[in-house]
Amino acid sequence: MMKPHPDDVAFLDGLDWVCVGKACIICQHVNRPTTEVGHVEQNSGPGFAILLCRECFALRLLYDRAEARDAGTEDAHSPTVPVLI
Repeated sequence: MMKPHPDDVAFLDGLDWVCVGKACIICQHVNRPTTEVGHVEQNSGPGFAILLCRECFALRLLYDRAEARDAGTEDAHSPTVPVLI
């Protein structure tokens, strides 16, 4: 298994991780700490938060870094909140 890049680990360490009893949008685990990466508004309702657990967020950062490497832009790559929608 690939290890996360040190920059990605530092980025993840800097985020707020909270157990809110809501599922990660990717793996659907409820009892993992998550962080909000977006919000979906509904027409007349309250909308909902898009949450990722640390493991799924790390996998997404690995994917983004691999894409940057394949494109030859890995040196310019910096970890960011993924666009999921």
